[in-house]
Amino acid sequence: MQKIALEPLGGFSFENCQRNASLERALPGFRVPHALKTGTTIAGLVFQDGVILGADTRATNDSVVADKSCEKIHFIAPKIYCCGAGVAADAEMTTRMAASNIELHALSTGREPRVATVTRMLRQKLFRYQGHVGASLIVGGIDFTGPQLYSVHPHGSYSRLPFTALGSGQDAALAVLEDRFQPNMTVSDICAPLGIALVGSALGSWGNTEVPWPNPEVRKSFSEVMTEYRRRSQWSEGGEVQFQQTTVNAKAWTAWRGQNSERTI
Repeated sequence: MQKIALEPLGGFSFENCQRNASLERALPGFRVPHALKTGTTIAGLVFQDGVILGADTRATNDSVVADKSCEKIHFIAPKIYCCGAGVAADAEMTTRMAASNIELHALSTGREPRVATVTRMLRQKLFRYQGHVGASLIVGGIDFTGPQLYSVHPHGSYSRLPFTALGSGQDAALAVLEDRFQPNMTVSDICAPLGIALVGSALGSWGNTEVPWPNPEVRKSFSEVMTEYRRRSQWSEGGEVQFQQTTVNAKAWTAWRGQNSERTI
């Protein structure tokens, strides 16, 4: 009977740490590459009628602002969105992969996708790479079970929470959300806590604040859920966050302005 030469052992191995330390001592000028530091603040919370997500729009490369208007809220399905923090390319490609797979899943099953299904796809993808894909994600959406919010970490762990925040400003954002969050908040109550959590916690990673905004007038049934984006207009001294009334259409949605027909001869 053949046996495996080296059986897999459990636990962690710190041999590389000892090797790197010996290389630094033996080779003058050799420096071990350090972990990449990124800066982003994303947050989300569940309220009475749905889920709201928010993110800053600044992409940084160390102390250099690479993009002042980076899209960090990614479309997954018409009623499911995902915020990405960490390495911008990893978050973009990971969410794009999830959007493609969930569309194929919906076409093959003939059913509307669930938020839990998207979360499972993302955490299985991230767990496979053991944190080397640097994407911290917040998945929010609505399905037939109601509004849901998940946080997915780069190593594949996840949590279902009523509110959460990730990124470099997560500690300050969570402090604001823990202080101001209340169960069954209405649409008019959720703007200030989320805006203060994002803007007040952003040090070097800010730019604008991007929020997929739920339309309170279109919430009669699950099939009529609408989503629109709003961006922060100004930050007042009194702690109020004002958003621009002009909105940017979310992906997979087309604004309908009306129709006009004329008879021509």
